[in-house]
Amino acid sequence: MSNVHRLRELLGIEADQSAAKEYAERVGQKQQRLPDVAEVLPDAIRQLTDGNDLADAMRKPVARALKESVTENPDDLAGILFPVMGPAIRRSISEALRAALEGLNKGLTGGISADNIKWRMESWRTGVPFREVVLRHTLSYRVTEALLINNENGLLISHVGDETAADAMDRDAVAAMLTAVQDFVADSTGDSDGELSSAELGGQVLWVLTGPRARLALVLDGEPPLSLRITLRDHLASMHQQHGTFLNNFDGTDSTPPELLNKMQAVIQQSDVAATEEKSEPSAVVKGVLVFLLLALLAAIVWWGWRSYEYSQRWQALEAAIRATPGVVWVNAEQDASPATIEVLQDPFSDNLQSLVSDVGFEADEVLFRSTPFVSALPRMELRRLKAALAPVPEGVSFFLQGDRVVISGETDSDWYQKLAAHLEFSGLNVQVDTNRLIRPSATLTPIDE
Repeated sequence: MSNVHRLRELLGIEADQSAAKEYAERVGQKQQRLPDVAEVLPDAIRQLTDGNDLADAMRKPVARALKESVTENPDDLAGILFPVMGPAIRRSISEALRAALEGLNKGLTGGISADNIKWRMESWRTGVPFREVVLRHTLSYRVTEALLINNENGLLISHVGDETAADAMDRDAVAAMLTAVQDFVADSTGDSDGELSSAELGGQVLWVLTGPRARLALVLDGEPPLSLRITLRDHLASMHQQHGTFLNNFDGTDSTPPELLNKMQAVIQQSDVAATEEKSEPSAVVKGVLVFLLLALLAAIVWWGWRSYEYSQRWQALEAAIRATPGVVWVNAEQDASPATIEVLQDPFSDNLQSLVSDVGFEADEVLFRSTPFVSALPRMELRRLKAALAPVPEGVSFFLQGDRVVISGETDSDWYQKLAAHLEFSGLNVQVDTNRLIRPSATLTPIDE
């Protein structure tokens, strides 16, 4: 061994270099440092929980890790959050549906009253759904007490209400009682999510809305709308979002932050404003407009009723006149068409039906006829056919009906007489013709047997 090495051993330099080399190798290899870090990490985190340094340091990496987890494994995260979010979502949907059904029921049962018309006008003017307008004006309520209670220890965190009332309740006792009742409901039903949501206290209503760290209990007068629960849940969620740390660590010694008190006061104020609006009377202008609209509606109904009655009467008169017209057979009618259409069988020698339209009060373009020609066997139609076939008729000759027979009378010349004789022989008329009263020059027509 050289003198230099011996001198190093005497001074301990060899041992220090060996230790330094060992430490250098330990620091350079991450796997060898992991047990050391794991040993001190829990104590280090415990020391940092009292301050905000750890939360500030962990906020971004945790948010990034959560975002990547949602992107890459959404099903796994949904399975983890389902037991927590499922009951809350079901409760929210249930309350929203109940509120909507209640508003719909109010609207449907309102009929066509003055208030109902006014509320529909307000809904159209403001763009607010009709059921919400109905709820705003038909349900009168007032929140008399609002208590914010810690979920863990049942301590009263904040209270808003009438402190000077003679029958003011013992709020601390109520808070402890509600906590005990909630625990009893959960234990008796075997459901950890089971909770008391509402109860009746004489003439008042108790509502309880539960959040992650605190529950909001309200005592209400009157009949509050179910949609109010949704608004109150928004208030409770805002309290948890802005004062979550305070609500979680409340032990009865800390004073309530002014911002939290303002939010509690907003619950009372919001309800009082709604109740005041519901009890307000409509102005004289609104009443006048409603009266005018009702009178206009009544006048329109009367006018429409009279027009319908008058049209029905004219139509019946037209139908009766057509059916009574000789040589016309009523087939069908389309009264609701425009124009109204009437189908008939019509003899060419029957009266003009269009004249009947104006006689009963219709305009010419209001009724359209669809006629199918046919030959009528009525004596009157046969008479007209006979006169048309024998035209021109001498001035001294006249035709008239006597019962079911056509009677020809007067004085004629021999030419027209021969024309009459030929027509009677070959025409095949469906009516008897009496020529006994006809005076002719020489020849005689065979008279009809009486």
